[in-house]
Amino acid sequence: EAKLAKARRDCAALHAARGVDEAFDAWTNFVYDLSALYSKLQQGAKGDGKSTAWFGTKIRERKTDELLRYLHFARDSEQHGISKNYAVSGANYALEDGRRMEFNERKRIKANWAYEKVAGEGVKPHEEFDAMIVGPSIQPVRVLNRGVWCEPPRNHLGAPILEFAFVNELATLAIRYFEQMVVEARGLL
Repeated sequence: EAKLAKARRDCAALHAARGVDEAFDAWTNFVYDLSALYSKLQQGAKGDGKSTAWFGTKIRERKTDELLRYLHFARDSEQHGISKNYAVSGANYALEDGRRMEFNERKRIKANWAYEKVAGEGVKPHEEFDAMIVGPSIQPVRVLNRGVWCEPPRNHLGAPILEFAFVNELATLAIRYFEQMVVEARGLL
């Protein structure tokens, strides 16, 4: 539970970050703390058949679920690799007042395609759609671990991740999963 509490604080710091360095530190701490949480649960499951079987299902989920697999790869890439496990999006400007957007700031807007050539297949010109203008933020990138690549996740537990391009949103989804995981583990006592 202490590791989960630490991961929650990291997630909050990731959302509150005012710059790349703060966000990167919070992201790195977050993926490390999740790895430590798995280790604690694995140690707690040892010696009890029911707990060991339960933990085995969680390890299988980590191998097959896009988000959980990505977090595991991001942590291993950070610890063992030399390349960054994130990218920084560029600056943007708010439409209403032209000011430069803050780090992690997002504005939802309604947009439409101006030209039929741009609209693409299945989209009618001038059809309105939801869009987002974003300030600088850190985004997940393809990561390499022990010769295997892992793409940023688009799904988690069979559902699409709506804001898959932001590591702080991935962290929020992960926190929900790990909170439930700890509840389940507690129920095995």
